[in-house]
Amino acid sequence: VGWEISKSTRYPEAAWQVLKHVASAQSQKTLATEWFGPRHSVLDYVMAEDKNLPPHRRAVAVQGQEALHIDPIFPLWRQIDEQIVQKELSLVWLNQESGAEAVKKLVPAIDAFLKKYA
Repeated sequence: VGWEISKSTRYPEAAWQVLKHVASAQSQKTLATEWFGPRHSVLDYVMAEDKNLPPHRRAVAVQGQEALHIDPIFPLWRQIDEQIVQKELSLVWLNQESGAEAVKKLVPAIDAFLKKYA
């Protein structure tokens, strides 16, 4: 989840107050019963305080923090993601292909896309 305030907002101070509230540790702890937030402290809270919260394998959220990255800031990224990356990764999620096999296909496919459109 990425929150932001548009530079053209008519109410920048109010928007800042809302953003600070939503991103606060306390708000994130409240929301943690629905989804995993981006704060390490909240993930630690969820893991330590409430063992009954789903999903069963909540540790993956903590481990995932080490591997996550933001999407590239590149004008064609959305097209690359939708046309190439998601298509290939869906095979991984369905256990029809390994991650290594997907990467071997992704690199040349993205390279070809960039040569054609970039």
